[in-house]
Amino acid sequence: MAKFKISDVFEITNRGYVLSGEIVDGEIDARNLIHFDKGIIIKSVESINIKNQEFEVGLLIGYVAGMTKDQLKELLGRTISIT
Repeated sequence: MAKFKISDVFEITNRGYVLSGEIVDGEIDARNLIHFDKGIIIKSVESINIKNQEFEVGLLIGYVAGMTKDQLKELLGRTISIT
């Protein structure tokens, strides 16, 4: 199991939502499962340049049925479990 702390949520048109932040514990791979009310599968794990050589991890999760960007933004600052 991994732990991921969310610092931002944004949308990439025609690709889905991205949760950006840092891996607090463990390792994360594509196809891992994020534990929310609904299980969400990670489509890809990417590096995001946030400013001048500072990077965060981005988890592309795709479009989540029944979940809005505003609901995802409620997760800002939280640490989530991933398996």
